[in-house]
Amino acid sequence: MNNVAIQFDSVIAKINEYKEKLKQDLKEIVLENCKTYGEVDKFLLVQIKDANWNNNHFKIMIIGELKAEFEREKNNLSIK
Repeated sequence: MNNVAIQFDSVIAKINEYKEKLKQDLKEIVLENCKTYGEVDKFLLVQIKDANWNNNHFKIMIIGELKAEFEREKNNLSIK
């Protein structure tokens, strides 16, 4: 049973690595098409509504993580 758990965890780790790569690809797409954090918020809101409508749990999860990253970046901006 221990070997099965190790194999299972290995597959989960690979999925997580791939998810992080996909998230970075999606972030680049958003940054190429949105000029402000306001535009990012609007775009992600439309995407989350679509994901909820289509019951796409993976898309909901990725958008949530992207939104959190953009919020952290926005909150770390210094006032000049």
